[in-house]
Amino acid sequence: MASPPGTNYFPTKEFNYDAFIEEIRALTKDALALKDNDLSADAFKFKAWRRRVEDSFRKVGEIGYQRPNCDVSRRLFTDRYGSKREAGEAFVRDMTDTLDELQIIVENFDKHGPRPKKSGPLIIGKAPEAVPTPVLPVPPEVTWPWLKQNVPMKLVLQSIAIVVAILGVVIPTTFSAGRWFERFERRSLVAAPSVPAPVEVAPRVTSPLPGRAASK
Repeated sequence: MASPPGTNYFPTKEFNYDAFIEEIRALTKDALALKDNDLSADAFKFKAWRRRVEDSFRKVGEIGYQRPNCDVSRRLFTDRYGSKREAGEAFVRDMTDTLDELQIIVENFDKHGPRPKKSGPLIIGKAPEAVPTPVLPVPPEVTWPWLKQNVPMKLVLQSIAIVVAILGVVIPTTFSAGRWFERFERRSLVAAPSVPAPVEVAPRVTSPLPGRAASK
């Protein structure tokens, strides 16, 4: 016989995932045993049943398990702006969806066992002290044996590759620029085309007019 909704019928013992499934099975039976006058969002027995469901999911999350999928906390189980008939239809719809989710949780446990645990519980307390990073003393002269002993070879080879790549770009560019300047200087030294000297033009001598010579 199902226990009356709202009563604390769960035995006091260590809570684990098996105990969580036991609570879900009992809560499903209690939901099916609700009377007609308890099938509303404002009914006392329904609100007590809903709090117990939410409490079970809270506890299974606190012991480190991934919380199974159930939206009981988000559902309204009523239509606040509709008629009484629409509110009843909303309650039946949300209650059916919730019971389906509880049944799926039980079936998954029967087939696959408990859900996996989270990556790790959140521990609130004193933070671990930071371990100082040792500083590698650098000798006055960095030699190849010192690099092999104190620096990872991968980092050394990467540094050499970067230097070679830079030199491979800078040196050809420098030679190309030098050749270009030499070519430019050669062109500038080429003699400019000679400009012809100005031709001196003798002054034009004009003979006096016949009439003026006769008058003199």
